[in-house]
Amino acid sequence: MDFHAESDAGMKGIVLSVALPLAGVGIGFYKLSAGVKQAKSEVPACSISQYIIVSSIMLVVCAVYGFVGAAVIHNDLGKEPALPGNSALAVGLVNGCASGISAVGQGYFAGKAVQTGARQPRVFTGFVLILIYIEAFALYGLCLSLLCGGFAPGREDISPGAVIPFASVFLFATLGGVVGSTASGYAILDVGLERPDLIMLAMLPVVFNGVTGIYGLINAVVDARTWPPSGEDSAAGVLYLLSSVGLAYFGYTCVKALPGNPGSLVSMILKLIISQSIGLAGLIYALFTHGTWSKGIDAIDAKSAPLSLAEGLAAHKPETCLALTLFASAAALAALADALGTSRNHRLQEALLA
Repeated sequence: MDFHAESDAGMKGIVLSVALPLAGVGIGFYKLSAGVKQAKSEVPACSISQYIIVSSIMLVVCAVYGFVGAAVIHNDLGKEPALPGNSALAVGLVNGCASGISAVGQGYFAGKAVQTGARQPRVFTGFVLILIYIEAFALYGLCLSLLCGGFAPGREDISPGAVIPFASVFLFATLGGVVGSTASGYAILDVGLERPDLIMLAMLPVVFNGVTGIYGLINAVVDARTWPPSGEDSAAGVLYLLSSVGLAYFGYTCVKALPGNPGSLVSMILKLIISQSIGLAGLIYALFTHGTWSKGIDAIDAKSAPLSLAEGLAAHKPETCLALTLFASAAALAALADALGTSRNHRLQEALLA
């Protein structure tokens, strides 16, 4: 590949890293504002400012992830050894899609949450936890892109035909996890409107969907450690997506059934485990494909010897720390808003009783 082709691929990676999160954040804010408008029309005296603040912070963080990823790609393209062009494209695609998908999911969920919160303030804690779970997928994408950016410089570039298969494994897991978490979140909000005491119990499907995202992250890291990745395990991404479809369906239907039949919890857990096993099968398939179990690490060609996670992130320590700090800060602010909201509700209840 000539210099101009590499430069074009690298610029595409930068553009994708910025444009996709911004598009997702735009959709997210649109869905949030639509939910706010609906909530205020139905309950004019509602107090939903904490929902708006927390949702806005989380959405802005997704956009920041995109800019951080783009800045890293731009910097790595100009240093020596430089980040190869197609590798930069793959990094930008992973980071941009992950943040964009997460932002869209957050917007849809937040739009529903403000309408529920206008009627039932006690759903706020569950809202914060689910939003953090959905936000985590964007963090996974940025961390994976930083990791790949640390692996790729000075090594052979990923082939053009392997960019999409490599990225699709993680992105299918992310898409499925976000959709599943959002669908389950909708059901949790509906249940919490009348039975807020069941919210924590109903969080199980969201946790299971988060595990699917971690499967995709592990898969992508294993693929990237022997750079350049081949993308030959892309079928695993389809299994992650299928697993999340099952988790979304059973999560939604079983959570909705909990108030009328609390004994259905055991049935829900069994159905979630069966759906999750499809994703686990995808991870096992990916590990066998890469020979991690069948050949062992020592059998891999020394020319493409695997790197450790520490080596992969060593080149981007400041950016990694920034990403983790942003996520932790957003989660801390959400927890603070939850604590303040809970305290306010207690004072209101005491005032009403008095």
